[in-house]
Order: sequence, then C-alpha cells, then structure tokens
Amino acid sequence: MNLIFRLIAVLIAGWRAGRGCNPAEEFMQVRRLSMRCWPTDLDFNFHMNNGRYLSIMDLGRVDLMLRAGLLGPILRQKKWMPVIAASTVRYRRAIAPFEKFELETRLVGWDERWVFLEQRFFGASGRVNAIGLVQAAMTSKGGRVPTSELMELVGVAPDTDGKPPAYVDDWVRMLADWPTEGSVAAGAE
Repeated sequence: MNLIFRLIAVLIAGWRAGRGCNPAEEFMQVRRLSMRCWPTDLDFNFHMNNGRYLSIMDLGRVDLMLRAGLLGPILRQKKWMPVIAASTVRYRRAIAPFEKFELETRLVGWDERWVFLEQRFFGASGRVNAIGLVQAAMTSKGGRVPTSELMELVGVAPDTDGKPPAYVDDWVRMLADWPTEGSVAAGAE
C-alpha cells in the first residue's frame, strides 16, 4: 500500500463512523470517498496512473468494511483475511492533476464462494471516469471462508437474495475461460 496518508485518513474516518452501526445495513450501502488527484498519482501522460485506480479501490473496500464495523471482528476475532481473486477496470475518462474525484464502492452480489463489488470513479463533472469490478473472498488458515459465514457475521438475513446482476455473471464466465497456467500466447497454440 503506497497511499499511507490516505489510508490513515480512511482508517480514522471509517473507524469513527463504524462504531455503533448496523453492520448489515452499512455493508449493503453505497460507500463514498472523496479525494483529489495529486502529482504522485500521475503517469507520464499527466493523468492518474492506471495502477493508482486499483490502489485507491483498495481504500474503498477498507472503508466499506470499517463503516460496517467489520474490520475488527473479521481480522482480530475470526482472523480472516480479505483477498482479491480478480479485478477489472474500464477506463472511460482521465482524472486530471489536482482534480477532485469520488470513489463509490458497493456490494453488487455474492454466491457461496465470492463477494462481488462494483467501484466507480466520478470526476468533478459528475461523469463516470472509471468502473471496476472486484471478485473477493475471505480466507482463514483452513482456506476460503464460505460467503454464508461472512454474511452471517455481517447480519445479513439468510434468505436475502445476493444474486449478482447479469453483467457480473458474464464477467465471471469470461474469467473462467482465461488460462490459469502458462502464458496466454502459449494457450493459443
């Protein structure tokens, strides 16, 4: 994590907001972080570096877990660790130097193995700059934690429909077709 000052700010604000909250309600809400594109975020084209989007998306997920009051129970009590299995970002417009932007993070669905999140970057104009999809899970020493255990910890009712939207299902199917070993070029032969 190379965004230490932003991380500290997210930790403080999220911890304060997460005390005494309803985890299930907060976990299902859209979370928003406001930031500015600093010179350290730029690439040679003088707009936010593509890799920086992914790092800032990490902050959005930390904020979501903190505001839902989950970081303590998950990390300290259960000793689970969040992991990302896949992420894809679609870049639509550049974020310029010193431009204010907002990151929106929301849970879009889950199945027994994975949680799916959508993260959107909005520029000063209010238009979407980038959209990210993330496939995540919790792991323990025993392996991947079933999503039902996470949802139980959060307090989401067992009968809640977590079915992801069709575009997420399509994305997951596309990921399943990717080679898992060797290079993509080697698989094409």
